[in-house]
Amino acid sequence: MSYCIECGDEAEVCFCMTEKKPLDEYLEAMKECAELKCYCRKHMPRS
Repeated sequence: MSYCIECGDEAEVCFCMTEKKPLDEYLEAMKECAELKCYCRKHMPRS
């Protein structure tokens, strides 16, 4: 389970701050991710 980096509640989404990857490389890139940031619904970044 992942937790929000802002408040510690259960996270809804997680992002890895890396460059864009093709879909076939996505899973491997996520395994190597060192900067995974997770957010709950309340703290989710707006795009």
